[in-house]
Amino acid sequence: MAGDPIVLLSGPAGRTFIESGLVVIRETHDRLFSERHLSSNRDILNNITIHHEWVHYLQSITCASVHHTAQQLLCLSVDAVVSAAKGGVADSTLMRRSGS
Repeated sequence: MAGDPIVLLSGPAGRTFIESGLVVIRETHDRLFSERHLSSNRDILNNITIHHEWVHYLQSITCASVHHTAQQLLCLSVDAVVSAAKGGVADSTLMRRSGS
């Protein structure tokens, strides 16, 4: 349904999608990058999460097999979009239904 948020993280504090290098952290930008001191468990967890995910990001951009696989996925994605634009994908495949 349009307007529904896309939830990338339902549990962990952070995740790096190694195939793309996308880093997702379950916290607001203002809280993550403020000049505040680490005064709570939440602040400490955020600090650890940022550093932990940074390591995964570096792994993602320096690993040749991950880069190769990401390029293959990108090509497949382009093929799927082009095929869909030409009507090559059934409407039922394109529809997102709640509960499925």
